[in-house]
Amino acid sequence: MSSTDFHEFVRIAPRKIGRKTALTKSLAKAVAVPLRGPHTDTLGASLLGLHLAVGVYILGGWAIPNAAVLTVYDVFVPLVMLQWVLNQGSCVLNYFESRLRYGSWHCEANPEEGGFVRMLSIWWFGYCPSKLTANAASYAAASVVWLLGLAHLYWIWA
Repeated sequence: MSSTDFHEFVRIAPRKIGRKTALTKSLAKAVAVPLRGPHTDTLGASLLGLHLAVGVYILGGWAIPNAAVLTVYDVFVPLVMLQWVLNQGSCVLNYFESRLRYGSWHCEANPEEGGFVRMLSIWWFGYCPSKLTANAASYAAASVVWLLGLAHLYWIWA
């Protein structure tokens, strides 16, 4: 698949639930999203693997029964959430990809920048959540697993 193919866009409307209300009407507005999943070239596949590895560590690292690893985890997760806030919902890994691929740290041409979770949702489930929903889910999940990590660390030390 060429880079040109990847940057084709399709309009997908989120699923409608129940009667049309102001909320369902706003959800039904079409949103431009990538037609396919992430870049499949070497750079894209490598950074996707790194991004997924970080995601697996964030989602499952709280369960590792090692105090040193949990301590790193309990510092790392809030730093990840902080960089999401400072980068307006984008991850530094997306900025790094934009720098390597487009020559600039922030590039509107990179559909994954600020939309990685949405891209994964479309790719895996065929559903495009709003940016607000994707961000809320990301922050909620990261907060819950971070609190689990703190509780686990406390349990190990106690």
